[in-house]
Amino acid sequence: MGRLTTALVVLGMAGAASAQTVEILADLTPGDPVMGDFPADLVLGEETPTTWDFYEVTAAAGDLIRIEVDRLTDSLDPVSAAFFGEVGGQTLPPDGTFILDAADFLPFTFIESGDDDDPPATGAGPFGDPNYTFVATEAGTYTIIVASFASDPGTLEYEVRATIGNAPTVRLEYLGDTTGGERFNRPSGLTTLSSFATDVAYEAAEIEVAEDGFFTVLSDQTNFGLLWDGYLLVYVDSFDPFSPLTNLIAVNDDYFGSLLPGTGVGYSGIEDVELLSGVPYIIVQTGFDNPDEGPYQIQVLGDSDVSIFTCYADFDGDGQLTIFDFLGYQNAFDAGEDRADCDEDGSLTIFDFLCFQNAFDAGCE
Repeated sequence: MGRLTTALVVLGMAGAASAQTVEILADLTPGDPVMGDFPADLVLGEETPTTWDFYEVTAAAGDLIRIEVDRLTDSLDPVSAAFFGEVGGQTLPPDGTFILDAADFLPFTFIESGDDDDPPATGAGPFGDPNYTFVATEAGTYTIIVASFASDPGTLEYEVRATIGNAPTVRLEYLGDTTGGERFNRPSGLTTLSSFATDVAYEAAEIEVAEDGFFTVLSDQTNFGLLWDGYLLVYVDSFDPFSPLTNLIAVNDDYFGSLLPGTGVGYSGIEDVELLSGVPYIIVQTGFDNPDEGPYQIQVLGDSDVSIFTCYADFDGDGQLTIFDFLGYQNAFDAGEDRADCDEDGSLTIFDFLCFQNAFDAGCE
């Protein structure tokens, strides 16, 4: 069975060559896709290690590694996990071992996993496809496992690729506290409102990025002597608490990535959300349930500078009221940017200039 035919590696069925030991099917050269498949009509592949596909990727400490698995057939539901360490030739875990528990039987360390991160690459089929990132904490070899999860009967084929880049830089960091704040019915997703978090405290902050790109928004609710259950939302253009689904582009409850000190309750994070320069975005920190409120820390990571607008008159976001705020407002008005609509009437007129003048004269607390 041919393994290397072109720059694209074509793989056969997992585990066929070495019946009960780990076979590394390929090195994931950054950017080059690798094709793989599983036995047709496979059931419970996530708990059948003899059907898992093992790959390796080499990274330096501090590298940001992205693993993306795209189904090539509608019937496949792929799942993937990353581990630090080399296990080629080791005895496979026993049947019944879940993929995320592989480190219970193999000498490597669990790092991160992906499941339904992206919509199905084919546009159809069960659940979604893995697309996840992690920061290499040590230099060396990382083992990537791909398995079939809740797949439908049929042909099960996929494509996996690794991308390695620099870890994102923290561009903005600020503290907040939702305690005693205004309240709203928070969303539970992009299209639905929560049926139980109907009167939960929130706090909003407007940001703008210097250049188009992909950014990560992180929220840590644990650094202040207590832990509470937060919920993170990002809006584009504007945020209306009386219409909380309007302009909503990203949400997260509990974060399970590698860019915060911990995971789960007390941590929220949205990775790789696309933000455009000249467009206002609103980060809304709220709670999981009505009683959930407290202090938090927000970080925005990315490849360009990020400004925060906690006071409208501080238009350039530098923390001072100067002539440059007037110049920034003038430029935004001339460019027809939505955030120049100071009086929020949906149009840019002389009254917006008067509104900005009043805001500047009133100052920032």
